[in-house]
Amino acid sequence: MARTSSFDLELRAQFSMAWAVWAGGYPKPEEALGVVRGLHEELQRSIVQRLGAHLGANFEVLNVQIQIGGYRPIRRLWPDSRPPNSLDIFVTVRALSSALSRHEGLANEMERLIGDLANSIKTFSQENMPGARRGANAYDVEGRWETRPEISVSTGNEQIPGTPVASRPAVAVRSARRSDQPENASKSHRGKNKTTSLAEWVDTHVETGNGNPLYTLGPVGSAVHEMLQSEQHTSSLIANTLWQSYVHSRAFVRDLAKIQVSPATVLLNEILVVAHGTDRYSLLLTDPNLASGDVRALKINFRLDELLSGWGAAVQSHGLTESAVTPESELFPVPVLAPSHVLKEVVDSQSFSVLVSAPFAEENTSVPSPHVPVVCAGNLSTAGAYVQDTIHRIGVTAAQHAVPPGSLVTVDGLAGTVISRDSLTDSCFIHVQHLIPRPIPSHGPLGLAPRQHDTVTFEGAATGAGRAQIVAWNYELPSIDPNLQQTVRTDQVTSQGDSGAALLDSAGFIVGFAHSRSATSGGPAYSSWIWAAGVFQKHGLTPY
Repeated sequence: MARTSSFDLELRAQFSMAWAVWAGGYPKPEEALGVVRGLHEELQRSIVQRLGAHLGANFEVLNVQIQIGGYRPIRRLWPDSRPPNSLDIFVTVRALSSALSRHEGLANEMERLIGDLANSIKTFSQENMPGARRGANAYDVEGRWETRPEISVSTGNEQIPGTPVASRPAVAVRSARRSDQPENASKSHRGKNKTTSLAEWVDTHVETGNGNPLYTLGPVGSAVHEMLQSEQHTSSLIANTLWQSYVHSRAFVRDLAKIQVSPATVLLNEILVVAHGTDRYSLLLTDPNLASGDVRALKINFRLDELLSGWGAAVQSHGLTESAVTPESELFPVPVLAPSHVLKEVVDSQSFSVLVSAPFAEENTSVPSPHVPVVCAGNLSTAGAYVQDTIHRIGVTAAQHAVPPGSLVTVDGLAGTVISRDSLTDSCFIHVQHLIPRPIPSHGPLGLAPRQHDTVTFEGAATGAGRAQIVAWNYELPSIDPNLQQTVRTDQVTSQGDSGAALLDSAGFIVGFAHSRSATSGGPAYSSWIWAAGVFQKHGLTPY
């Protein structure tokens, strides 16, 4: 291994080594931890050997840490009980980016490297764990992204793709000389002054430190994960459930009084869950009565009885009944809340905070320009999705603020007619005769809470192809509030002219449509996207 100051990548991967819990011969977590710690040097040598096959001599292992994990489902096997059955192994490595990008590209090479490491750890488990050689060898090793917003790749033109499905090992790569924006972000967003992302901004105001994946804290979270088959969707749903239960409880009023904030005022504005750090989820409220720069933070000490009462009120606010879901094994028909028993698993798992700030200054992403695809009164914006209404008129969605009433509008050079418009969702439906769709494959609007830190993509008329990460979302999603604008926030990646562009998640669902971005004068940097399902519902649209 080379030791050099020229390393420009820091690779951090987490591997979860899980085993069967319903058959004899398998260790208890404490016993497994003792075995791996006792063979720590052997495990590290195996890791170094596999790293060398990919990186040559240009790397340095900084750290290999092992700890007891929670319950981890093993693919294709379904137990009756869900006790802790895993170890988490964290590997931190410094390397040269050139060592990983010499073949098909950085992302492909990283995927092969992490898959190789996962297989090496699995082989280690099957050879060294008690009972493994006597047949108790159903060990499963999976990896996951450590997806903090500042982790990115700024070497070359390629980025590591978003959070993979649970069955695929993954890794996070951080460049020591990174850009604050993805490589394909508009140059207008790259100045000499470092911008602060929304997640970084929250980190500066609340207690920092690593949290725990919310779906691993107990059997109810694990059962929800098995139903959704997505770590990120499950953690987002559980975080939303916690914060909705809190906002609907009497503790919300009591706690805001401590920092002299009116609950009635903040409830009139959008409430966001911000994913920050590692598996941390804070609640962001806005109060127009606060002066710019006045940020009030409060660490929350939850009481389970108050949360359970709030959960019942949240259920009623969605027009549901508690009898529609059993405590542990089912979700509501629309998964807007996890079962109430999940609150018992989360309430004391880590610290949670509420932040209250004045609204951040924002600017729309549409400006006068002769460019197409959507032009109205000299304003350039971007068509979002190819859609049809209830009487099968074909057209596109667009941003209302870029399409003034009474003005001629063209879509890709073709004349269009505005059929419907809505101020709350900042959207309109434009019917275009003889439209020739050139669609990106999509599954339609997303029907689950967004995945935290999911890598999402869009194509804007100004920016072109862009990539970002989800960092915050409305706390009631995927439930649609007809009286409130609901958004998802990402890194600041949109440019003026991108308004209306569709944001696709890593599974091909439409998350939102470009609405605005934070203004350049102070505050955290982010792009704001109107919740797509709300737009489809408001105009009675279906994908075309």
